[in-house]
Amino acid sequence: MNEREESVIRRAYAEASLAAREKGLSGITATRAVLAAAAKVSTRILGRTIAPEDVQRAMQ
Repeated sequence: MNEREESVIRRAYAEASLAAREKGLSGITATRAVLAAAAKVSTRILGRTIAPEDVQRAMQ
């Protein structure tokens, strides 16, 4: 994963996380939903499959 891809993933995660907080969501279910949403957005932007595990790895 290059720097651009990681940047896109981090931005997608931040946006999804903010949306979840604004809706008052928390806990493991919200975390999974944020990872899935960030993966979906990243996949569309980058044009290659990004799994929720990839998002989690990029955020560590």
